[in-house]
Amino acid sequence: MTNSLRIPNTWWHRSAPSSLMIGLLYALLLTVLHSILGHIPVNEGRGWDGHVYLQYIELLGHGQAIVADPYRSIRMSGFLPLVGASALGAPANTLVTIQTILNIILISTSAGMLHDTLRQLGVAPRAALLSLATGLLAWPLLIVPFYYPILSDNVALVVSCLCLWCWARGHQFALYPLLAYAVWVLPGLFLVPLVLAAMPRDFDHSSATSFRPRASLLLFAVSVPCVLSLVLSIAGQLGDDEVASHSAHLQGHTALMSLRTLSSMALAASITVVVWLGARSVVDSSLWKSVRPTHALAAALVLAASAVAMYLLLDWTSGFQGPPLLHYMLMQSLAAPFKPLVAHFLSFGPVIIIAMAGCIAWSIGKLQHLPKALLASQLSFLPLLLVGSESRQWIGALPVAIVVAAMTPLSLLQRLCCLAFALLLALPSLWLKPAVGGALEQGASFQSSDWQLYFGRHGPWMSIETYELGAFMLVAFGLTMTVGWLQARRRPSGLGDRGRA
Repeated sequence: MTNSLRIPNTWWHRSAPSSLMIGLLYALLLTVLHSILGHIPVNEGRGWDGHVYLQYIELLGHGQAIVADPYRSIRMSGFLPLVGASALGAPANTLVTIQTILNIILISTSAGMLHDTLRQLGVAPRAALLSLATGLLAWPLLIVPFYYPILSDNVALVVSCLCLWCWARGHQFALYPLLAYAVWVLPGLFLVPLVLAAMPRDFDHSSATSFRPRASLLLFAVSVPCVLSLVLSIAGQLGDDEVASHSAHLQGHTALMSLRTLSSMALAASITVVVWLGARSVVDSSLWKSVRPTHALAAALVLAASAVAMYLLLDWTSGFQGPPLLHYMLMQSLAAPFKPLVAHFLSFGPVIIIAMAGCIAWSIGKLQHLPKALLASQLSFLPLLLVGSESRQWIGALPVAIVVAAMTPLSLLQRLCCLAFALLLALPSLWLKPAVGGALEQGASFQSSDWQLYFGRHGPWMSIETYELGAFMLVAFGLTMTVGWLQARRRPSGLGDRGRA
């Protein structure tokens, strides 16, 4: 049952007006922040990868082909408006301005769509506003769209939000073209539309309880030794010097090799959690019943067609084909104990921790009301998130985490604590302009304190000092949420807003 009859019929309780207002307010906030912080002062606001992308945009705009760079070529679909503008004669600086404006409009629209998604899923108005505000304070949503506009990350966020909105609104057919497009935007982004397309909202079996601890434990006990031995044997082949040098710049330090044993234990714990969640998923009949075979088959065919087209249309025999993914992810895990968790907390904010906790709670028989499509989407990203610390590579998981966190039953005090920590994590961004400008002038290391206001949000480039501060804040957040949970249990009649109305 809902308590809608007791809620005043004000604008912020109605989905459409409140979603529109949120989009407009967020656009205003991004515009104000852009006027304060400007663009990253690298290559005239284009950044590093952005500078290369802009060169490719101008090549395509003049009818020329990209040669020997298949990895970046697949991301050019995120800049189609700029290719058209370049073809019409727009100079490079104008292209940066156009993309900045587009990013602000699209990200603000995505904020409104996320709010409408939450309301369509039955999240209470106050819980929806608090959860959304917490999520929108994340670095990729609050700063990157205007500070580093020439990145496909910004388009990936829009695609992920649009997929969630289409799924919540029942526009199932729209997910197929979004799936085909997602393959060309960012690696891993296809997981969101693929899962949502295969598991329509009106086919959800979240109300069916299917917790089989014995079967889960048996499958887990059989699987975990094999997976752990394989992963740890690969990780053991990585030398200390190789791990220590990963993403280090000008004598900077990104790894605590004196704690490698603890880091290996943390990696083993993360893999154990992944295997447990996998075992739990395999034996959950309600999860599999939520998959509609015809939709899943259609989604698989669309994905295969898009992937085959990518393989055939691009020359993969030369040029940069992408980093060695598993190799890099293991180095990131071995750099410091639970460094991926710290990195995602600093980049995505509290919502990613709440979403991960929600998945673990589901695995032990709690949180059964969570829609299976959202659960499966979040679970599909967890192996990547728990092992790798480069959050932006898996940025499609952020909107999903916001929705999952909003649907997690938290007390009002806990949601306010999440918002407070999100604000605390976002505040240092206000000093980006003088800090990064000074670091550039001095030719400082990326691990210097000034550069860390930017690179501290990018896990592999995180300095030891940033890691230690982030770990402290993560522990403080965990303790604060635990205290809030204990207080809510002692006062069951005053739990405040839950995730659902």
